[in-house]
This record gives sequence, C-alpha cells and structure tokens, in this order.
Amino acid sequence: MGERAAEIGGCAEGLVCATPTAVQEDGEALERERDAARSVGIDVQETEHTELPFEPFGALVLPEQAQVQPMSVLGALARQLRERGGKIVEGCRVHDADVGPPSASLTIHTSAGSLTAEHCVLATGTPILDRSLFFAKVEPSRSYVSAHRLLDRSPPQGMYVSVGTPSRSLRTATGFDGEQLLIVGGPSEVVGRANDTTKRIRELDRWTAEQFGNVRRITWWAAQDYRMHSRIPFAGAMPRGGGRIFAATGYNKWGMTNAVAAALAISGEILGGNMEWAKVLREGCMRVSGVTDALAANVEVAKYLVTGWASAEVARESKATAPAEGEGIVVSDGLSPVALSQVDGKVCRLSAVCTHLGGVLRWNTAERSWDCPLHGSRFAADGRLLEGPAVNDLPEAD
Repeated sequence: MGERAAEIGGCAEGLVCATPTAVQEDGEALERERDAARSVGIDVQETEHTELPFEPFGALVLPEQAQVQPMSVLGALARQLRERGGKIVEGCRVHDADVGPPSASLTIHTSAGSLTAEHCVLATGTPILDRSLFFAKVEPSRSYVSAHRLLDRSPPQGMYVSVGTPSRSLRTATGFDGEQLLIVGGPSEVVGRANDTTKRIRELDRWTAEQFGNVRRITWWAAQDYRMHSRIPFAGAMPRGGGRIFAATGYNKWGMTNAVAAALAISGEILGGNMEWAKVLREGCMRVSGVTDALAANVEVAKYLVTGWASAEVARESKATAPAEGEGIVVSDGLSPVALSQVDGKVCRLSAVCTHLGGVLRWNTAERSWDCPLHGSRFAADGRLLEGPAVNDLPEAD
C-alpha cells in the first residue's frame, strides 16, 4: 500500500487495490483475490477510486463491510455469557488437564486450585497442553500497530489490508477526546527472532509520514497470533484428550471470523451436530503441505535452540556491569544462561531458559520483555509469564 497494493474494507464498503508501482506478483495476487471471492459468491467489484492519498493501479470493492471496536465486542460477549449463567474468572492460569476414566469428569488444574468439568476448550492462542504437539504445528508471529493523528487531513474511513510486501493495514479509531485517529499495522515477524524490534515501529512512523504528510504518533502496541503450517486454522478435539479436550488455534490474524467458525465447529462437535465444512478445521493440519512446512519450521526452531545456548555460553557475566535502562542481555553463569535486564531502574536477574521447552530467551527492546524464539512464549522483565505455551514464570537465577 502506498508502494505496492492494498485491500480495504470500510464502514460501508471494502476494497482490494494495487498501486501504480505494484509489481507483477501483486497484480496477480489481486486477480486471485477477485477470482476466489467470486468463486464463493462474494460480489466484489473492480474500481480505481479509493480514499488513499495515491492513485491505485487497480482495486476490488466489497460493499457493506463493518468496522468494529474489538473491546466493545468482547464486553458484549462477556455480558451475554454472564446473563446465561456463565462465569468468567480473571487472574487465574490453567496449568494442566487430566482426562481420567471415560465416565469421570475432567480435572482442570489451575493456579487457584483444581476444578472438574465435562469438557475443556483451550482457546489460548496456542494450546498450553503439549500432549498433541501443537507448538510444533504452529508458527508464532508478532506484529506492531501504531495510532496516528493526521494534522493536515482527515483519515480515510475504510479498512485497508495490503497485497504484497511490506504489508500494511489501515483503519480508523476514536481517541479518548472523540478525535478520529489513523491506525497503521505492519508486517508480522516470528516471535523472539528479530534483532531490533524497535525497527518495526520506526518503519511504521516513516511510512505513515511519507503517505499522509504531517502526522503525530499517539501510541503503539503489538499483537501476537499463530499460523498453522497447513495455513488452515484448527478447531476440534485434541488427540489424547479423550474426546473431551478441544482446541482452537492458528487464526493467522483473522480471529474475528475464524474464532466464530471455531466456536461453531467445537460446539457442534460437543453437541453431536454435523457440519460438513467443520471437517476442514479438524483435519487441515494433517495435509501434506502442512507437514512439509512444519518440518522446515522445526528445523529452524532447532537452529535457534542450539545457537541460543551457544551464544549464552560465549557471553560471560560481568558483576560490575548492568544493562542500560530499557535493555536486556543474556549472559552465562557457569552452565546456566542468565537474563539480565533493567526497566524503570530495577535490575532483574533471572533464568534465561524458557519454562516451556528450554529455549534461550531473547530481549525485546520495544516491549521490554523476554521472548522465546522457539515457540513464542513471552515473559515480563520481572519474569512474569505474558504469553504461552509456557505456563510457569521465569525463576530467579541462582
């Protein structure tokens, strides 16, 4: 977008477009998008007119799209759950689930104690139970998003997702004072493998200024999601779960729609329904293409496992030197990698080994966190778990 191609969905319409400098591959991707939509009865229309501050090479319009505020949707869902007798427990972490005999209830082990249930659905980004090896079937990715005030113009009202690279997405949001802000999203990167996470934020700032002129960034944040190597989300009963433990994962940034499909598929499976389309979500992770990609991805995981330990062994700890404010380093204390960081003047000395499967963590400068390059677990500077599949905090270093 701006230099490549874009897909847009607005309050009243959606668009996919390619800019004048789009390369051949982007134009072909635009055509595939058009053909795929029309093959399933979605009435997309071709156009060259958008709200963007540049003339597109080509575009597809999808009418009657809606722009929603995710937290408002979540609040409404929570209210409906409570109205129907459901209970939401916050500040409680699930550690494990025991299946037991077929006639017995599941036992769910949590940080607040154990409880029993007839069924358990793990909708935790990536499933926290390793019995089905989902950590080896998904790739964790993190993408950065920034909110900007446009000082010389109004933001476009549509929702845009780019075709081609570097990927960009646009939408609007209402600030605390009622002002319309432009939200700009960037490309994804595998968690824990970027040398400089602040680079992504600088890239978003630079691109927004180039395309929209005089702008001021108000804030930024990041989001994490998981992509199945088969490219198809999984929703269904987990292997070795006795038909009573279910998982939903691999939304690949399309959670607003894939989560609904997963909920329908899993509830139908529990209640004995039969939806033919749901079989794809249960069986897609076993496709040959997915297996091939999984093998390649796990070779990469193995590489980071080895190099992480090797790098920690090389970097010996200096008792006299603490990291600079906002920085973190991994050093070696004997045979144990140690994570040293300083945030808000507090120096923390923790184990640098992920509590999931032993990967050596890497410091995320932008978010001041310890990230695992193997399977995407993340920890705060003080060791608190932020993201699974790990279920335990980092211990203090010996």
